[in-house]
Amino acid sequence: MNATGHRPPGPDPAAAAAPERVLRVAESLFLERGYSATTIRDIAAASKVSNATIVKYFGGKPGLFVAMVTEVTARLISASAIECGDRPAPGLTLWGGAVLRLLLEPQLVMAARQLYSDVAMQPGLGQAYVAAGPGRLAASLARQLQHWAQIGQFPDQDFYAAAQWFLHLLGGGVYQRVLIGVETAPTDAAIDAAVAEATRIFLAAFGQTGADHKA
Repeated sequence: MNATGHRPPGPDPAAAAAPERVLRVAESLFLERGYSATTIRDIAAASKVSNATIVKYFGGKPGLFVAMVTEVTARLISASAIECGDRPAPGLTLWGGAVLRLLLEPQLVMAARQLYSDVAMQPGLGQAYVAAGPGRLAASLARQLQHWAQIGQFPDQDFYAAAQWFLHLLGGGVYQRVLIGVETAPTDAAIDAAVAEATRIFLAAFGQTGADHKA
């Protein structure tokens, strides 16, 4: 209680929910209109908050963009947080399959198309995207590669660079065809084949320790 004998008010639930609401609205508008065509005023109006509230929580539109990419990446990392075992070949197949299936969800495909369009026009935004998105996903995989190296199943090397290459391989083939609209709904068999090929090529180039890469 305060000096007047009254209990001070607790946190305002609506205020506490504001950042989450703003982020959801921003994601929706970014996907619908693109980053460049969406203004802070648009986001504030749709979120029923002031411009100052957005600045307070996110620092502005670039901060909102980074927060959105960070959240999507967190979903990817969560999807790939599976027991990969002690053998790289089956482990990468599991990890790559989880990530690729999430990337191929229609909403994330739409998001990727918008992101690449906007990022290409704003180099600073591109750097933020790489740091918040692909960079964090590669770091997650790099930790798994390092684990395999520590138990003698993967050669000691630049794990982050190797992880980036695996992501590049996953991003080709079926994912690239869906991204550009040549293919719309790949089958499970097509996805499995793409992951298997990415794993095979990756281990042939980066996983020459032992015979695991032949499994």
